[in-house]
Amino acid sequence: MSTSNVEYIGQSGGGLPLSGGQMTGDILMVTNDYDKPSVRIGPYETGVSVWGNTKVGIISNGVGVAGFSSSTTQGAMLKSTLPLSWSTAYINGAADLMLYRGGSGILSQRNGANAQEFDLFGTWTSASIYERLAFRTSAGDYTIAAEAAGGGTQRNLLLDGANRSAYVAAPTTTEIRDLFIAFGLMSAS
Repeated sequence: MSTSNVEYIGQSGGGLPLSGGQMTGDILMVTNDYDKPSVRIGPYETGVSVWGNTKVGIISNGVGVAGFSSSTTQGAMLKSTLPLSWSTAYINGAADLMLYRGGSGILSQRNGANAQEFDLFGTWTSASIYERLAFRTSAGDYTIAAEAAGGGTQRNLLLDGANRSAYVAAPTTTEIRDLFIAFGLMSAS
């Protein structure tokens, strides 16, 4: 049995000449090439690729953009130059949150010149009842804040290290700034 590409030319619109009925058994579509689709969607090199016995890839215009593997060291993967992104609309909307590979072992959240925020929740019941640690940028400032809303309790902020540690109960922005100066993490100017 040949595993080379098979094209059905002459059919209305091309493709497999199927009409109703049911296919049974396995369909073998292996390219062993993560940048060439095993199943092509549309007229371009876009589709799904299968290689080896553990990997499935998504190909867009001849470029492998995402892959899935049963390997415990790979799992779901993206091409290193592409972000994992979210949109406020459908998948064709503009992305407003993007996570990138910033380098080996580096996760980056960025979106051009737009301010970003990362929230780490201790508890979350709803958008109006929570306890969280917020990391944000705004107007050139960088803020780390213990926050709460609704029935949540604003928690203490603890900075702990091998040689220095600090504990501030319900810290204010000024107290956090003073701690960063004391730790040598920022200048007093």
